Amino acid sequence: MLVVALLCTLARRRAPAVVEDPWVHRVDIPLSLVCGFGFAALGAWLWAPRHLIDGDYIDVDIAVYCTGLSAARDGDLHAWPGKLAPLTGHLLAWPAQQFGVLATLTGGALVSAGVFGAGLYAWVRAAAGRVGGVAAVVLAGANTHLVLIGRNPSFYAETTALCTVGMAGVASAVRWRTPRALLCGGLGVGLVLLADTRFLSMGVAGAVLVLVAALPGPWRMLPLRVALVGLPVVGSFQLGGAWYAATRLKADDAVSGTVVQAAAFLRDVPGYPDQGPIFERLRDRDYAWGVHPITKIPAALAEIAEMAAAVPAGRAQAEDVVSGRAASITAWLVPLGAAALGALYTQRRRPWSLLAGFGTVAPFVANLLFVARTLPQPRVLALGIIAVPVVLGLGIGDPTRRWRPAPTIALGALLLLATAGVVPSFLSPWADWRRPSCRAGRVAALLAAVKTPARAGELLGDLAHDGNTPSCMAALSADEAAGKTWVPFSDAPRLEDCGGATATWWAPFRQREGHPRIPEAGPPPP
Repeated sequence: MLVVALLCTLARRRAPAVVEDPWVHRVDIPLSLVCGFGFAALGAWLWAPRHLIDGDYIDVDIAVYCTGLSAARDGDLHAWPGKLAPLTGHLLAWPAQQFGVLATLTGGALVSAGVFGAGLYAWVRAAAGRVGGVAAVVLAGANTHLVLIGRNPSFYAETTALCTVGMAGVASAVRWRTPRALLCGGLGVGLVLLADTRFLSMGVAGAVLVLVAALPGPWRMLPLRVALVGLPVVGSFQLGGAWYAATRLKADDAVSGTVVQAAAFLRDVPGYPDQGPIFERLRDRDYAWGVHPITKIPAALAEIAEMAAAVPAGRAQAEDVVSGRAASITAWLVPLGAAALGALYTQRRRPWSLLAGFGTVAPFVANLLFVARTLPQPRVLALGIIAVPVVLGLGIGDPTRRWRPAPTIALGALLLLATAGVVPSFLSPWADWRRPSCRAGRVAALLAAVKTPARAGELLGDLAHDGNTPSCMAALSADEAAGKTWVPFSDAPRLEDCGGATATWWAPFRQREGHPRIPEAGPPPP
């Protein structure tokens, strides 16, 4: 803390006298808060119901996250799942003690949606001004995967929010390059690398960008600039190592780093070769921030690239991949192309702004393109799809950098009406090209099984076969006895399987003629 305080003092004393379009606390902090928590509230109660079929949550691997959070809450770190990065568990441990595991997961997702929105505003605002920042947050409301952040009771919501805030720090460092901005950039890189082992490529890209931003300037001040960038990153590495050491107490519970996580994803790709030398050396090439030395990062990234190259050549044209792209990505290509060209033209004389925008979004675009060719499922699209509102915000951003509240508010209101469906448009939740997301009622199934143990097997369904379910049920039962099973949405368990179901968007949640009604999983919990 003393080192950070010293760096902040140095940053304040050595900041340039004049910075173009600087961050102004009295303007940008209120704007980021309004954008962030406005996004969370509108996403949870206005947009999300229009993007879901018969449900209130989209929950992925709920038993894993329930088990991990209960382990962090109770201090039983032997039970910490190996695939989870420890930062989120530590952040949520105290709230879980006060409010219960499920209440913390569901409520934490809502708060994380607000943090995500505030971080998205700060990210695009740094690169393209306040108009672009506001536009990016409102346009994120037109994206199914992003509006569901607040309804995802897992660690995905928290890690996505932390990654977005971290990239906002990187964009600030590249855009302004003041000592204070460079310190934010170093903190942002450290935050991204701590948030999740799967964010290695984002963190490495951010580190390169911040180092590039630190180079220009007087040579005699270069050590200070490098220290402002490097010390937060070093502190993040040490903190990550300490957390992993605390949560990996069993010798047979190895850390699942970025290479192992990538392999687990690729093994779900139909036709992917799951045998061979690539998979024989996974643990040798694996990398987790704070556990392995940074000298292993190039080998880990090379291993991921080699695994990606082994995807079957015809996979991108498979029927499920084409339909997945059409439902989530294809319709955005023309607006994204126009926005990118517009940003390149309006910012052509501001290379640092271009680097702050397109440089920080590049790893997300790469992630999105790869997922779009392999397995475009909602849970794996949610990270890369952040590129959509960022690029759109860059294209809408005001090249004059003048803060004009009235036009910005008018633009935001118009976009908000469009994303809410009041104004018929491509952005409407009822646009023809959309396909709603679906979920299987797992949150309610867990609650129902806790309330009626005799019917647990019937209600849990496939969850009953998840090895994490018994420990999750034990934690929820303890919370039920203590009256700590509050959830912000009803989540009645009405769906058994969402596969292949479609709905028309011109009449809310009405099934198209000729498509069977989705079977029910059972009666709602008592």
